[in-house]
Amino acid sequence: MLVALAHACIRNEYSNLKENTLKKRLDFGSHAVKDAFCQCPSYDILVDVIVNKGGINKLKDLCKATPGIPMNPMLAHPAKGIDEILKRCGQSEFACEYKYDGERAQR
Repeated sequence: MLVALAHACIRNEYSNLKENTLKKRLDFGSHAVKDAFCQCPSYDILVDVIVNKGGINKLKDLCKATPGIPMNPMLAHPAKGIDEILKRCGQSEFACEYKYDGERAQR
């Protein structure tokens, strides 16, 4: 749902871009929307920022942890694979654990 929201917004705003540039915008938008939702898990706030307060580019500034909005016990930043985790963590130390439905790395 988050990726679909991002793609709809990007395609609406940048309908005349070439395919290669559009793909980069779609990737950026998807990441921005997912990251914002991890920080502030409220579709009401997310959609309001996108529609009324500056679009996807303002999500990082305006979608923050907010009193009164329940947080998940652990704010996760989903990754597509181990390579992405290693890239994100760089030289930082982190712990890994086995899970039946995937992998988890934690700093």
